[in-house]
Amino acid sequence: SHPEGITSGERLEMTEACFRYAIDGVGTPVLKGQLKNGVVRHMNKRASDKNPEHTRIGDLQYHHFSFDISNQPTDVKIELSGEEGFDLCLYLKKGAPAFRSNADHAKKKPGSAKVLKAKLPPGKWFLSVECVTTVKAELDGSRGFFNYSGNTAVLNGAAYQIKLSTDN
Repeated sequence: SHPEGITSGERLEMTEACFRYAIDGVGTPVLKGQLKNGVVRHMNKRASDKNPEHTRIGDLQYHHFSFDISNQPTDVKIELSGEEGFDLCLYLKKGAPAFRSNADHAKKKPGSAKVLKAKLPPGKWFLSVECVTTVKAELDGSRGFFNYSGNTAVLNGAAYQIKLSTDN
């Protein structure tokens, strides 16, 4: 059963509440993990693998990571490599989760491969990957549910890997 096909009642209200919660920004971003210098992190698991720390990224989702820079300003290089056919963006912010709207450093051009280089001062840094690839949903009024178009492969998630390298 598809919740988007429900037209009334408690199931519709619950679905609407879930959507409102998701888009209202009321949730605290959850970190997928801490990046380690020189270690490639593979984000290639499917939801059915029940390994959310390494699950693929979906349409319009963010994945958040952190890492620490200690003592002195440090040159960092962050390499993102994702499946072809998807557009992934990379954001970096000191002290708080990074988003398109608040990033100190960003790589936003189309494509799934990015390299971000920066000299970062000491502190806790947050790195985020955003999947800007999405699908279009159009309501089929006669059938009562949505038809999806565009790169629907993103609905199964886009695999990527990310690597942090520091010049220590």
